[in-house]
Amino acid sequence: MYIVFYLTTVLLYLILRRFENQEKMKQLYIILMTLLLCFCSACRNLAMGNDTYAYYMHFERVSNINMGQLIENLINSIGVASNNVNKDLGYPIFTKIANTICFGNFECYQFLVGLIVLWPLGYLIYHYVPQFNGYIFSYGFYISIFYHYLPNSATRQSIALGLFLWAAILWIRTKRIAWPVMLLLLASTIHKSVLIGILPFALMYINDKSRFHKFTIIGTIVMFIAGGSIALWMGNLINSENYAAYVQSGYYERTGSRSFVYILQMLALFVLNLYKRQNLNEIPVNEQFIQVCFFLSIVFAPMILVDPSLIRLDAYFAIWGVVFIPYILENFEKRTKHWQIIYILLFVLTFGRPILSGVPTYKFKWEQMHLHKRYGEIRSTDQLPKEMPSQFEQVTIS
Repeated sequence: MYIVFYLTTVLLYLILRRFENQEKMKQLYIILMTLLLCFCSACRNLAMGNDTYAYYMHFERVSNINMGQLIENLINSIGVASNNVNKDLGYPIFTKIANTICFGNFECYQFLVGLIVLWPLGYLIYHYVPQFNGYIFSYGFYISIFYHYLPNSATRQSIALGLFLWAAILWIRTKRIAWPVMLLLLASTIHKSVLIGILPFALMYINDKSRFHKFTIIGTIVMFIAGGSIALWMGNLINSENYAAYVQSGYYERTGSRSFVYILQMLALFVLNLYKRQNLNEIPVNEQFIQVCFFLSIVFAPMILVDPSLIRLDAYFAIWGVVFIPYILENFEKRTKHWQIIYILLFVLTFGRPILSGVPTYKFKWEQMHLHKRYGEIRSTDQLPKEMPSQFEQVTIS
């Protein structure tokens, strides 16, 4: 199915580029891609990812809980170290409201969550990717790196990511920090990891950004060496026990191998940008913000060597690759006669890695798919009972 997604990004471009009014074709491309991906997310199998089924159970359970109790739980959690029991209690409130809006329909809810991510993403692509052919790389990069879990598994982080993107858009457009900070704080009640999103806003207030490329290299080296300690420190900073658990999980000790492919992919994109780098002080503020975010994604990429779940921290910055990668292409087109080579390299980096290394299985709700082993005796979605057994009611959603 992912091959179909990749082909769609290319074929849709080849069809629409033939029309005269390219601005309308760009809008139509984004609308069609957004609706397609949201529809597929809405109709995905409950066994997609580790968490979709757990979110389904949570969606059903919250519909029977009083809103006043949910608000009281959130208030009581303020200032308390978060764990799997009391973490991110703004999410049940969001779910309760969405349950009402969606008339208790989980497919409608999944469409809404997909839209929360893909709407601001489409806004960024339309406004900050100048060339139509760049749209192929934008959506290709998003689908290959993120779509399998944002929004197709990690629902809470998908909502938080969407709010972070809108916070960034507000800041880029107004240069005012109050509303973006409020959006980040709101998002942090849904997924506390979004608080790392304050970093690019803070860095934008540094007047001299000419050395950010060097700082990116140094920061990446430091993260390779001390990623575990930094993750533990960040967990203590936001008062979360979960990030300490990631550091101490011993995931790679159990599996015996680490994946460097994602890190190499991100570093290759950074090197291409470095070859034709621009002084950040000399480019528009919106481009500065995009580059700063992607530089942060390079710095935080090595954290997946501590635990693969820590990619969720990098996602807030790596997602900006949807705009960053087309900038690389545009930059080379302006400065070299051999930009076609860069075009091929970017195409391979965007589509080649997931095709070669494999992508997660994608199945729709009408297809059979086995649930993750965490759900115990209920192993297949065609065996789901009408009421959840009590031992599955408290399955942790990450």
